[in-house]
Amino acid sequence: MAVAALRNLAAKIRIPGPAALRASPAPGPLAISHSTTPKSDLEKALLLRNNIESATYVDLHSSAEVLGKYCEHTEEIIKQYSDVHVEVGNKMRTLTLKYFFTCVAICFTDSMISNKDEVVLQERQGEGVVVQERQVE
Repeated sequence: MAVAALRNLAAKIRIPGPAALRASPAPGPLAISHSTTPKSDLEKALLLRNNIESATYVDLHSSAEVLGKYCEHTEEIIKQYSDVHVEVGNKMRTLTLKYFFTCVAICFTDSMISNKDEVVLQERQGEGVVVQERQVE
């Protein structure tokens, strides 16, 4: 897929034909550049097109293998993140349930304590009424 995209890009770049190259004056010995790196975008594009056109089946196959390895590596990373996401979700669900049931237990205990205090107050009030009735008699 990437090779096809590069070939399409290289096809859009115009390379002068052999006649135009023969008509251009040959550079003299002093005009030779000592650097081997391309200096312009056109030179880079020409080198890219030449590399693509001269690529053999083995080169394309090895490039496909490299892309396949990158795809596999990416899939593994996505799977790891997915597994971590599921694990975090499970832990959050567990903690939410623990906190919910803890709150229910605390509220139930609080209501029992409040009810016990009310029962104790009612008993004391009841004892007070009995004591008052005895005093009245």
